Amino acid sequence: MKINELLSNVKDGLVDPIYAFIKLKELEEQLSSAIDVIKPMALDETYKYPEKSIVLHGYEISRKNIVKYVYDGILTIEKIESELKRAKEIAKLGGVHPDTGEFMQAFRTENETIQLKKIKS
Repeated sequence: MKINELLSNVKDGLVDPIYAFIKLKELEEQLSSAIDVIKPMALDETYKYPEKSIVLHGYEISRKNIVKYVYDGILTIEKIESELKRAKEIAKLGGVHPDTGEFMQAFRTENETIQLKKIKS
């Protein structure tokens, strides 16, 4: 069954939405794993083309560098992050910051979701 057909069948009441949700989550996990395997191979394949950006299969495909900074071991940053964590905890409870005297109250938002846990058979 195709995804659009499944969606239509759920909307029409022909398929249990919980069953459909489970099947789609399973598919999502399989797709994520497959992408993790294929992505490095696809990146390697782009090096066969001299351009940094190419058009193939109806898509513009570009290589780009993703930069990530790691701040582990930088004491100033670790101290500030620790202070921020402490301030957030005070704000969650609605309290006065002991260093600044500021009353802090965080706003809480909630979203309901559904969680799946595979039962081992």
